[in-house]
Amino acid sequence: MRNVTLFQMSSVDYPNPLPSLYFPLADAYRRITKGTRHCLHESQVASGFACSERHLQCIWFDANLRPATLMTREGEPVTVISPGRWNLEAGPDFLDAVLRIGGADCRQLQGDIEVHIQPKDWEHHGHGRDPRYRRVVGHVTYHPATATPVDLPPGTVEIALRAALAANPSFSMDAVDLTAYPYAASAGDCPCAASVATWHPDQVETMLAAAGAFRLEQKANRFAMRLRHETPDTLLYQETMASLGYKQ
Repeated sequence: MRNVTLFQMSSVDYPNPLPSLYFPLADAYRRITKGTRHCLHESQVASGFACSERHLQCIWFDANLRPATLMTREGEPVTVISPGRWNLEAGPDFLDAVLRIGGADCRQLQGDIEVHIQPKDWEHHGHGRDPRYRRVVGHVTYHPATATPVDLPPGTVEIALRAALAANPSFSMDAVDLTAYPYAASAGDCPCAASVATWHPDQVETMLAAAGAFRLEQKANRFAMRLRHETPDTLLYQETMASLGYKQ
């Protein structure tokens, strides 16, 4: 079977984020939700990453989203026996997690998990000076660490998700339903229900149209970011197959 190339194009340095003129309604959505306490706000593109820490928390918490193959910074395999309890109070993101580290001579860690996009966020947030983080045994980040934070608790393992997620072409951040965690989405009203209950139907329709444009803008920005490192035909193929439900 011969290989089929969808587009004869090379990687292009697309602007990221894309100019707002491509999605004018997206600005309307930002204005509508600004200052609204009960709306679920999606993150903006920042630091080369188009999603939020909450996306990573959902991935860590849900075994169906979490990559089956995880490694520590030192290259040791990680088995997640329990991701921990989702902490809704101050302190680490997950409490009482259980991890198995290593192969034949494995060791088991039990303690808390903190999730960040960048490894340096540990220091930026001052967790090393906060006694609530002394039981952290796993620092889970999207980007891999280039240097270990100086004040991680002794024995803490560093686990980066980026490579493991990228290895699965069927995975998409867009498939992560932020409203479903840590409880099922059907457990109650959606986060925006209280805000829109008194709106006129025309206002609701306008908001939904703007929210759709905002969603498309976020996806376009994510694609633009990937096009800095991938060819358009590769990106189109992977996203098309993922949308059709094909797995690796």
